[in-house]
Amino acid sequence: MSNFVEKIVEIHQKTIFSIQVDDSTIHNQAIILVFVRFINEDDIREEMLFIKSLSETTNVEDIFNEVMQYFNDKNIPLTNLINTASDGAAAMTGKVKGFVSRMK
Repeated sequence: MSNFVEKIVEIHQKTIFSIQVDDSTIHNQAIILVFVRFINEDDIREEMLFIKSLSETTNVEDIFNEVMQYFNDKNIPLTNLINTASDGAAAMTGKVKGFVSRMK
């Protein structure tokens, strides 16, 4: 599995991609899931990029910080990110403070 994750990260360091972010609370534990869509060898792929437990809540600031931390840790340039999708919740899509707006 580690080799697979490394391969996915390597692809995103070099090519364009989009992400879809979803948040949830399961058994009083806040989590975020980030999926990535990209083209690899003329094939459109969609994979889970990461899942992360958050300390307390899934507010926009926490989600944004976790996604940015992941990109920074993996040296994935934001210039390769061409689109961000979510479930449409106001916190994710707000024009000023929403997650999607912050990723632009």
